[in-house]
Amino acid sequence: MPPRPDFLRVFCLLATFGLAPAVPAASAPSGIELDPRATVVEQSEEALARLHDVPVGRLARTEDVTQGRSTRTVRGTLEGWTWAYPRGVDPADVFARLRGQLPEEAWFECQGMDCGISAIWAHDVFAVADLYGRDRRQHYAAVPRATADGPTVVLLYVSERGTREVFAHLEEIRLATDAGVGADADLATTLRRSLEATGVARLPRLSLDPGGGPSGVAGPLLEALADAVSALPPERELWIVVHGRAGEPAESLEVTREQAEGLVGALGARLPGRRLRPVGVGMAVPAVLEDAERVVEIVVPEGS
Repeated sequence: MPPRPDFLRVFCLLATFGLAPAVPAASAPSGIELDPRATVVEQSEEALARLHDVPVGRLARTEDVTQGRSTRTVRGTLEGWTWAYPRGVDPADVFARLRGQLPEEAWFECQGMDCGISAIWAHDVFAVADLYGRDRRQHYAAVPRATADGPTVVLLYVSERGTREVFAHLEEIRLATDAGVGADADLATTLRRSLEATGVARLPRLSLDPGGGPSGVAGPLLEALADAVSALPPERELWIVVHGRAGEPAESLEVTREQAEGLVGALGARLPGRRLRPVGVGMAVPAVLEDAERVVEIVVPEGS
């Protein structure tokens, strides 16, 4: 992710020369009461909407973020706050105080080793070096919430450094609503760009029914994929490749083949005339599966 400007420090510099705006930025987002022990360290705000990768799974390697393996893509404008707490403050208490002011339902929530590697959260997700701390003393939640200005997603991360200093970071992404843009429309854009740039796109959050085909809740995801594919030249063939684990290798091969056929049927109904080929590979490519039970990729073969 690109580095983010430190607007709080810019604000202080402008104030030194008497150029600061009349109204200072808020020290916390609307509806969040800040702990009196907290000190604002950094604050940022982006005026233009862009794509954001929201972590919704454990981050054990940088590729989990850069390749979207454990993220959900949304589009919107972002505001961010970083707060410092005195040594000896319990990070679990800091997290509980802030988390308790957000809606109960979360896209993803974790603590300690279940979150993965703190360095990835600090450097690759939030680009805030102060957040790099002990893996066992970190907490995270991604929580959607409704505000007076529209739907948002809040990313809350708390960690304790080796020096026992505690830092909390909160980002609120205000989702773009123009032209019906939401999480699935953003996903269509991400998939299309990936197909155009590399010839491969990975589908997240795919739910299948017991028969192998996509479940009812997979509808918006398939619509996003259909939108992405429709931007490609109509003569291009697409392979629907399913990797997965299901018992022995031979069984996994058969199961993933059936799943690929089910996906081709569902996607073909949305893309009449498009050449689609189901490919089930089971556990033949472990580098793609890694720790996942199933991975679905859309591939544009060379020469098609």
